Amino acid sequence: MPDLIYKRDKTRDDVDILLSRYKNIVYYMLNNMRLQGDQDAESAAYEALWDAVEQFDIYCTVPFENYACRLIQNAINDVLRKRIAQKRNLYVSVEFTDNMNIFYTDEICTAETLIIVDKHFEHYLEHKVTGSLAKNILKVWRSSTFEMGASEIAKACNTTASYVGRVQCAFRAYLGHMIKE
Repeated sequence: MPDLIYKRDKTRDDVDILLSRYKNIVYYMLNNMRLQGDQDAESAAYEALWDAVEQFDIYCTVPFENYACRLIQNAINDVLRKRIAQKRNLYVSVEFTDNMNIFYTDEICTAETLIIVDKHFEHYLEHKVTGSLAKNILKVWRSSTFEMGASEIAKACNTTASYVGRVQCAFRAYLGHMIKE
């Protein structure tokens, strides 16, 4: 029986045979990435194997197994990246770390926490900040849910990153003082 992977026009039966023949690549990659029981990763890996069978260039010098492993690894990594992005969007809480970041993404955000931060932010913006540039910096920073870096804010507000850093530090100090009380 000739090798089906090098057949130009594969039938549905040919694809099924190839998928069953190379399914161990999926398990090999899941085991290497320590994701054996992860259903999302396994599903993405099987889809990538199917894509590899369907899209493999028969004139390519790379062996099919290497091609399939790369596609499967990329698909699993996409699943992991998507999870990280979803976690970032779901988890936010006020906490001071060693590098004095306001928002730390490991604890579940509560509506009360956001209300407290917003209340102190508005009070700080109205009563403590003098100058429209500092207010603009804080508004841009707040619009990014305090995730934007100083250099990005500096570009958006047409100022220097060091000035943005000073404005951010002043707000962090104020927020820290208010939360401790």
